[in-house]
Amino acid sequence: MNPDPQVEPAADAGVPEPEDFWADILSADPGRVRRLFDRLAPEEAQRVQAHLRRMVDEPVWQPEQRRRAREALQVVARRPPSAALETDD
Repeated sequence: MNPDPQVEPAADAGVPEPEDFWADILSADPGRVRRLFDRLAPEEAQRVQAHLRRMVDEPVWQPEQRRRAREALQVVARRPPSAALETDD
């Protein structure tokens, strides 16, 4: 499923093909979502997040797609698990 062909991950970043990419993003599996976002360049991550926000807000998307987009945004809004273990000395 490729919700927006304009949002394509960089092939040289080791990111899956667009259909696999969106399947991971919308998988409802926080680990898959986090791993994929961690591999994106900052500007790519911003574009994907903007698209997910549109999916949440626009009524043209199916309820399940909107729910999964919302869940993906919640995952990327949280700090990665490794960052939670770091402390400022």
